[in-house]
Parts: sequence; structure tokens; C-alpha cells
Amino acid sequence: MTINDQEPDDQESRTVVFRSADGVGVIAVNRPHVRNALDRTAQREFDAALRAAEADESLRCLVLTGAGGRALSAGWDLKELATLPPESESALLREREEWLWRWFSTPLPAVAAMRGAAHGLGAYLAVCSDLRVGGPGTRFRITGTSYGYASLTWLLPDIIGHAHATDVLFTGRVLDGTEAHRLGLFSRYVADDEILAASVALAEQVAALPGTGVRDAKHLMREHRTCALRERYDAENRLLAADPRPARDLF
Repeated sequence: MTINDQEPDDQESRTVVFRSADGVGVIAVNRPHVRNALDRTAQREFDAALRAAEADESLRCLVLTGAGGRALSAGWDLKELATLPPESESALLREREEWLWRWFSTPLPAVAAMRGAAHGLGAYLAVCSDLRVGGPGTRFRITGTSYGYASLTWLLPDIIGHAHATDVLFTGRVLDGTEAHRLGLFSRYVADDEILAASVALAEQVAALPGTGVRDAKHLMREHRTCALRERYDAENRLLAADPRPARDLF
């Protein structure tokens, strides 16, 4: 799959573009004029793209990116949010909570191509992905505490460790790509203009693996991470025992 995050697309009138090839689906937030900040329309088009991807049995991995090369997403569209009456705002936030959980819990492995800014909601989407690709120009910021609420306390410590997560969440500061890489946020660290290509290549590598092993690994690591070791061991072995292939064909 060859994708350029700068090129126009035949779906460019949409706020989220979805395309797929070779077992990989790419969800691209397409609001470069606002650094891919997400409004209601983009949120709903993103959710529709995710549901379409999950329904496509040919897809085995997803990539999340942002159009324009300046940002994965700069966060929520605060200008739109400021225009909403309280009841609409509350409904939208509840809708957002369910959408973000669907992204986190999708059975498809997901790679976040973190070129440029990943702030607020953009940082949330990246952290909720399974794999993250960044570069020196990546700018990562979890903004919750800057607005007076906690955000990503339930997940960030598992990725970068409790001490680093405490620093990042308590200060609300921006991490540049070099520091984010040092803290262990990224799965791959490449030149900025190679982030999308590296993300797609990583997704293709994941998609090429046989059977349901990757999906099973995602499920086991996420759903059983707080269980006792023996429970986790047994859960893995139950999936192996349920594989219909003869043992000699597994190796």
C-alpha cells in the first residue's frame, strides 16, 4: 500500500477518509486547516469508518493518520464545543466516550502514525492504539489536567511506566518526539517524513501473520492484564487448544 499524507483524495470532502489495501485499513482525519481537530461530523465519520473496517473480513490491521502532515490531531474542536447548548454538549461527550472505547477495544490491531501534533483527543487516540510511530517533530500532550480534569490515568502508566506517566499527567506539558521516544511511547522512531510509510509497513507486517494469533494476543494482553499469572497462562493455552489446525501444522 502506498499512501501519501499530503496528497488529495477522492473522498477529500469528507472529514475522515477511509481506504484499504493488502489487509490494511487506513483511517485519516481530514481537517488539515484546523490541524485535524475533531468536530461532531469527524467523530461520527471516524466511528463509521471503524465499524466498516471491523465488518471487512479482509482487513487485519488499521493505521490512524492525519491529513496535511502537521498533526495526527490537535484535539477536540473547541470552537464547535463552545457553540453547543449544555444538553447537546453532554450528549456529545457521552457519545465521544463510547466512540473512544470502541477505538481502544476494536479487535483489529491499530497503529497510530504520530506525525506532528497529537494533543488532547489526538493524544488519547494515539495512546489507545496498540502501536505508535513517531519522529523528532512529534509533539505529544495530554491536556486534561490543563482544563481541570484527569485523563488517561487508566492507560498511560501501562505504556510509559508509573513515574513517567505521573510527570506527564501532573504537568500537562508537551513532549517532543525525542523525549517521547526516550520514555517508551513509540513502537518505532523514524524521520518525520517517513512516519506514515513506516506505520503502513508495520501494519502490513502485522497483517501478514497467519490465523488469529495477533487478535488473540491483543485480547489476552488487554482483557487479562490484571489477572493472576496462572489465569493468564491458562487463558492463552485455552485459545491454543481451540485452534482447529493439527499441532504439526502450527510450526
